[in-house]
Amino acid sequence: MTKLSLKALALIITAPLLACVLLMADPALSEERVLKGPATGSLYHKDSFKWTEEPIRVVAVYDKTFLDDLTYIIGGKDDYETGSALFELGQPGQANTENRYEREKFISLLKKSQGWLITASKEQVKETRYLSRVFRGFNVDMVPGTDGRDNTLRIKIKDYTRDRRLVLHLNAFQVGQLVKLLEQAPAAFDAMAKAQGHRRLGGGYHK
Repeated sequence: MTKLSLKALALIITAPLLACVLLMADPALSEERVLKGPATGSLYHKDSFKWTEEPIRVVAVYDKTFLDDLTYIIGGKDDYETGSALFELGQPGQANTENRYEREKFISLLKKSQGWLITASKEQVKETRYLSRVFRGFNVDMVPGTDGRDNTLRIKIKDYTRDRRLVLHLNAFQVGQLVKLLEQAPAAFDAMAKAQGHRRLGGGYHK
């Protein structure tokens, strides 16, 4: 996924003015890093009644002119590739209050769900638990397996720029993989800030 397509996603989840600043930024002032490590989720194909294991990538995007850092979760490949973003600090102003510390909130949700998945499988829980709607790019809930076994965390990713949705199911181990990727973001932003220069104002890593 190119820098332009990644940044274009921000138009849906932040203030229009700030999104425009990001899109028009000089490429020399922006940088993105794919965080290292394996992560996957399972995709169910209704037409063939089969499951496939799909890759999950996490990309950290830093722009010296933008007022926040963005962490993108991108699931699937080829025609199934779908991604949306999480804010690091959230933008200033009442309209963006719900966007504050989205990545941290998402990690907290994943960790809670991982513990619940392990417990639910041991106790063979036969119910779906709705955890939280993190924000418009992601919906998360629990899905019980047969007889309460093989419970999964269902993550629905909404890619507004391409009007596309992807639903991935993660077991406890896969949830842990995604957590490890997301937890790398602060170090990546710090490194990019040092290379690109710290911001004078706004969120993210700045001086």
